[in-house]
Amino acid sequence: GAGAGSPVAPALLVDDASGTLAHLSPGQSPFFEGNIVLASGPATTDMTAVVELDNVLYIGTGDDSGILRYDIASAVWMTPWAGLSDNTVALVTAPSSAGTTSIFAATETQPKVFEMDQSGQVLTTFDGTSGCYPSTSEVVGLAVDQNNVAMSLDSGAFVHFLRT
Repeated sequence: GAGAGSPVAPALLVDDASGTLAHLSPGQSPFFEGNIVLASGPATTDMTAVVELDNVLYIGTGDDSGILRYDIASAVWMTPWAGLSDNTVALVTAPSSAGTTSIFAATETQPKVFEMDQSGQVLTTFDGTSGCYPSTSEVVGLAVDQNNVAMSLDSGAFVHFLRT
């Protein structure tokens, strides 16, 4: 039998792995009662970098998950960005020449930094393998401002680009 704390009518919760469950009530009207949002964590255990921009957390990963995005205001996970085809070792934000703020992601396999807008579109690539830098070096530090991109590499080299 049903106890005092039991629901009056049967309920069904359906999950699609997004952290949002559909609340269904079979045999009732309305059948769909709404959504229940559960707290959830990122889809990776290998977080490499985190930066916040305009109430969205951007999380770099080291397991080919792309850049994960979490909308702080809505408390929901957004579609990850998978376009870099490499693990992310650093994330920073800086003003762009267009007057908005860009996201900069340094990748693991080659010392490259990608400037992206808030939709994930790559605007510019700064290639740390240009010149005399070894393509096998990894980025261990990244700093960006409106005029400069600077990365330090595990080989001891320091790479500087003017953004203008």
